[in-house]
Amino acid sequence: MKRTTPFVLVLSIVALALGLGLNYLLKPTAKKPPQIEGLLWPQSKTLTDIALIDNQETPFTVDNLKGKWSLLFFGYTHCPDVCPTTLTVLKGVKQRLAEQAQETANTQYVFISVDRERDTPEVLTNYVKYFDPEFIGVTGSQAQIEKLTRQLGVVYMRIADPNNKDSYLVDHSASIMLIDPLGRMIALFSAPHAVETIAKRYLTMRQFLNQQTEYR
Repeated sequence: MKRTTPFVLVLSIVALALGLGLNYLLKPTAKKPPQIEGLLWPQSKTLTDIALIDNQETPFTVDNLKGKWSLLFFGYTHCPDVCPTTLTVLKGVKQRLAEQAQETANTQYVFISVDRERDTPEVLTNYVKYFDPEFIGVTGSQAQIEKLTRQLGVVYMRIADPNNKDSYLVDHSASIMLIDPLGRMIALFSAPHAVETIAKRYLTMRQFLNQQTEYR
């Protein structure tokens, strides 16, 4: 039997290594989404069956979300801390994004009340305008609110107010949801919230997503 010389063996190993390297360089690689905290793409949740009203008492449906980027936050006007703090952050985000108005002009800010009993359209109007006149307040029947919160995984629960036996508080999720122009929840901003963090992540998400075919 003819033996393979060490020289031939070395040449074979080099050739194999070169071939594998060339194959790796020529092989197309799939583009992966960037590592942006909170970005859900390509997974997303398409919203359906929304039948609420805004603070102007006009219908608020999924059509009000399509064609725009929407930052949604759930809460209630009697909230002692999380809601006013978060809406103040969103006000700051809006001001920060105004520096790039051409790119972010189609952004809307929506506050959805989970306290239908006290948060009438009139109450919501006065509340959201305190933070920004362009903020949108939304409410609806308990059944319609629950239909939306279930879709988004928002949790809330009414509890007794320990400081006032005639009142109550509402524990609720503190996350901000990003809805894309196709009416899908595409990202989630978890608390604690900071203006610069949300603005930067939002801009990075939009820049990436706008490159995808589905957004063109």
